[in-house]
Amino acid sequence: MRRYGLLNVMTGIALVAAGCSSNSPPTAEDVASSVARVSGIACNRTVEGSAALIADGLYITNAHVIAGSGAGLQLRLPNAGNVAATVVGFDPNRDLALLAAPGGTGNPLAIGSSEAGDKGAIASVTTDLDIELIEYEVLRRILATGDDIYGEGDVARQALEIEADIGSGVSGAPLISRAGELVGVVFAESRTRGSSYAVYSAEIESFLAEVDPTTTVASGRCK
Repeated sequence: MRRYGLLNVMTGIALVAAGCSSNSPPTAEDVASSVARVSGIACNRTVEGSAALIADGLYITNAHVIAGSGAGLQLRLPNAGNVAATVVGFDPNRDLALLAAPGGTGNPLAIGSSEAGDKGAIASVTTDLDIELIEYEVLRRILATGDDIYGEGDVARQALEIEADIGSGVSGAPLISRAGELVGVVFAESRTRGSSYAVYSAEIESFLAEVDPTTTVASGRCK
């Protein structure tokens, strides 16, 4: 899990209450077939994180989770075993990666939007394949500026600043709204306890529009 201090932000985005706040938070049973644990080897060390099913056989996660991984990348599905995965999208600036796993089946998450005040749950899959649900509340939508996953360059990404108490191992976990939609992917923990950051869904949609899910791509270099 990357740690961020103060972020440069672009304000001016209206802060409004959640339109779906009366809905119940998602349960582990609700999301069990929509999430997975990513596991692989990069530069002789194990890399792991969470991922979310967004279409049949396609899972979204962080680029920093699978950077430098080679053959042997797997998705471990709660209650459904392991399936081989290949990288079909890799963006070190957005910190997003798309994995193709033809053997992966379940209920894909629709992509939705979110505003300040919206609540939901981060669905992290642990190494034991338990689903840990971490409640979150959106503090604001921001334009987060900084470096890429390798600590280089000067990039900006649309993000959500959220109030959530997360720890290590949650990278790649989806933010699932109370409407059951994917609204972000966790990518960084603040140095200030209690807040974290997620790549916003609009950035995810832009990334997906640039990816050919039928073509394998390189997973970058190790971190």
